[in-house]
Amino acid sequence: MIEALVKDVRFALRGLRKQPAFTVAAVTALALGIGATTTIFSVIQNVLLDPYPMYADVDRIVGLRIRDLASVRPGREWYPVEEFLEYQRQAQSFDEVIAGDIEDVVYSSDEGSEQFTGGLASGNTFSFLGVGAAIGRTLTLEDAKPGAPPVFVLSHKLWATRFGFDPSLVGKRFRVGEVECLGVELCEPCRHLEQMTRPGIIKELTHRAGINADILVGGVISVGDPVVEL
Repeated sequence: MIEALVKDVRFALRGLRKQPAFTVAAVTALALGIGATTTIFSVIQNVLLDPYPMYADVDRIVGLRIRDLASVRPGREWYPVEEFLEYQRQAQSFDEVIAGDIEDVVYSSDEGSEQFTGGLASGNTFSFLGVGAAIGRTLTLEDAKPGAPPVFVLSHKLWATRFGFDPSLVGKRFRVGEVECLGVELCEPCRHLEQMTRPGIIKELTHRAGINADILVGGVISVGDPVVEL
């Protein structure tokens, strides 16, 4: 059987070598077919099968809609605050219940005012989704109590497009020991780190793995030297 396979492979190679134009066309068609199949599968996997891979237990998240079975109307997915709080208190079939709404916000600075698309969320939203903050903290149940000061969480997209991922040292000069540096960008973990350690560590270290910087003035750095912003 192996000898027959070797003969067939040799015959195929000789045929391809005699017809180089056909060989190029066949290999190109095969490559395009594999690439298209891979792309389509990636889209289906990320958009339809696993659209929110960063959320915890995403396959257990459901949305509720109230509908009158005697009516042809599709029902509603919005709830007054009092009604939501009642569902949250009496829920027995669900581990947790969260709510949110879209609301535009205005950001004011020395440069003027800008309007962004924002939202309101219950205090347990981030813990429910299993999503942490790259810097600082997310909302908690304490933030939802009456009289609590207002807080907000900046989205990753807005942090990137409007504030350039600025965690404080990016784009600024600082000194460590005798060395002066210029912060360039956040240092993101790579897949090799996950292969060498354990699954999930990339998500935990995203935007928390340090900073890439250009050295402006060389010198000696000793253990324990503080980072001083210039």
